[in-house]
Amino acid sequence: MLAKGRIVELDAFRGIAAISVLLYHYFKRYDEIYGHEDLPVEWFQHGRIGVEVFFMISGFVIFMSVERIKKPLDFVVSRFSRLYPVYWAALIFTFVVVTLVGLPGRERSFSEFLGNFLMFHGYFDIAHVDGVYWTLRVELTFYLWILVLMLTKIIKQIEWPILATYVLNVLVWYEIIQLPLLAHELLLIRWLPLFALGICLYRYSNKSFSVLTFITLASTVLILGNFFPKHVFVVSLCFSLLVLLAVNGNLKFLRSRVMVFFGTISYSLYLIHQNLGYLIIRGGYENGFSPWLSIILAFIVSVFVAYCLTRFVEKPARNFLMSRYHSKS
Repeated sequence: MLAKGRIVELDAFRGIAAISVLLYHYFKRYDEIYGHEDLPVEWFQHGRIGVEVFFMISGFVIFMSVERIKKPLDFVVSRFSRLYPVYWAALIFTFVVVTLVGLPGRERSFSEFLGNFLMFHGYFDIAHVDGVYWTLRVELTFYLWILVLMLTKIIKQIEWPILATYVLNVLVWYEIIQLPLLAHELLLIRWLPLFALGICLYRYSNKSFSVLTFITLASTVLILGNFFPKHVFVVSLCFSLLVLLAVNGNLKFLRSRVMVFFGTISYSLYLIHQNLGYLIIRGGYENGFSPWLSIILAFIVSVFVAYCLTRFVEKPARNFLMSRYHSKS
């Protein structure tokens, strides 16, 4: 349901996705890197699917926001104010904490730290201060293409460039043609179907769909079913059903205070949880804590830091930048 221009249920989905990625990192990924003591880590191996869910949500939400803005610069300022200030705060916090405490394999040089301020530093082969940052480059690349389509006034016929890219994708996946890695990343060869699914779902829920939208949706489902892991295909279908139920007000439990809270802090939680959590879990082991207690402490501290970043950085910075922008436009 809409609330102040937002769909609260989608925010709740973001919170669920962030927690699923957190659990994957604290159980499965931590065990791969540092080792756990007798924990059922395999139960959490698919928690990383939360990243794919983020991309689906992004396709839905970004296209919804595009239809509400007046000019491309509105989109640029909106995305910048939403992503960068809290990202910079999380980046500084993570770098300082890891540098002071130490985390094997995760320390970064000061020059790498500075390079991370770009957010698209991966294109320049600059190591991530925190491994989760790799997804931000994917998001920014998607935003760049949305901006290009807005500037060229093709955005209302977005299905055509999606389908054109699908043709290229299929040729690449069947190894009929080869593309350099940079082209793969810039063209979103791997991730476009997830964003496209969100766009098609928005078109359908907003009743702005056409025959071309259904062709794009069918093509997206076929690509997800044939070229993606089975669990991603299943989750994408389940996500589609849940979104359609949510926008029609059939998932009211997602509007509970707990779900809304985690949805609100989801971006900050995603940015801050990994290295900070690893530090706390390792510290717990070193002090004789049980694996479960160490993970619970990591979860609590990460949620607290994410809440502080959301309340004292993300929201104030976004409000300030947007108000300044609107006062001058």
